[in-house]
Amino acid sequence: MLIDPAQTAAVLSLLEELDDDVSEPAAAASPPRIVRPSAAAAARRRVDAERKRLLRAERIASGMPDQRAVDAALASAMAEVLRRDGAHAAIARRGTTEGIRIPLQNLFAIARDTLEERGFTRVNAVRALEERLFASP
Repeated sequence: MLIDPAQTAAVLSLLEELDDDVSEPAAAASPPRIVRPSAAAAARRRVDAERKRLLRAERIASGMPDQRAVDAALASAMAEVLRRDGAHAAIARRGTTEGIRIPLQNLFAIARDTLEERGFTRVNAVRALEERLFASP
């Protein structure tokens, strides 16, 4: 994974800010610093957002599609499989979606091809789809 030193410094600065917000005052004579819970929560959100931004940047730098691209490819693939296999007619005939099955192999292949068409390598497309579909929660 590639990490930019400037980005790392920014994350460390945010962590120090969070630590400063919740630390005890240095001098006993000064009044205690009251940290509002909302300020501490906001600092944690900023740190989390920066961490996620760094992870997304690393993922993009390594050639991996981001989660939105993977989800869009899967949704597009599902719509294609349903259209191609005549799910609309089957649902209209049965009056329910119960019993409708989507072959995972077809869904995976179409989503992989969609990601490849968007410029990702086959290896990275397959890896991203496997992470999204088969990763444990």
